[in-house]
Amino acid sequence: PVFQSVVADALRYLDVPPDDPEALEDEADQDDEASPELSRVQVPKVTGLSLSDAAKQLEEVGLRAEPVGTVSNVGEQFPQAGTEIEEGRTVLLHPDPDTTIMTGDAASGIPDLRGKTLRQALEILSDMQLRVEIKGSGLVRDQDPAPGAPAILGGRITIFLESPD
Repeated sequence: PVFQSVVADALRYLDVPPDDPEALEDEADQDDEASPELSRVQVPKVTGLSLSDAAKQLEEVGLRAEPVGTVSNVGEQFPQAGTEIEEGRTVLLHPDPDTTIMTGDAASGIPDLRGKTLRQALEILSDMQLRVEIKGSGLVRDQDPAPGAPAILGGRITIFLESPD
């Protein structure tokens, strides 16, 4: 939650527009009024479930599922079950190694951020508690470490952005 508010303030300071054009109008309206408390939900336990069942359960409480690599059954989730987060946030789903066919680097670890907006990438990475270095502007063109590399708590990732022109 603290990281998210820092990132949100940084994005506003850098004039990074929200992904949703209607949100621009909403933000302008909220600047004039006291902003209401965002709705918070408790993350359900989805480990051991199939990816489709986990996604359904997360959607029921207003959360999004983001598989990390090739996931057939969920082995780990982040944030953990019972954590209270803002509605609409993303829960990262890591594969269960006993039930997942590993397909090289994409099977687990750092998610593939290529093609995502800066806002989307920062949201995903804030949930992983990684330190982020940003180079450029626009959409994510590349990242270091590469997708599938082991994610180390508190580790660093550099995302390279490029204008979609």
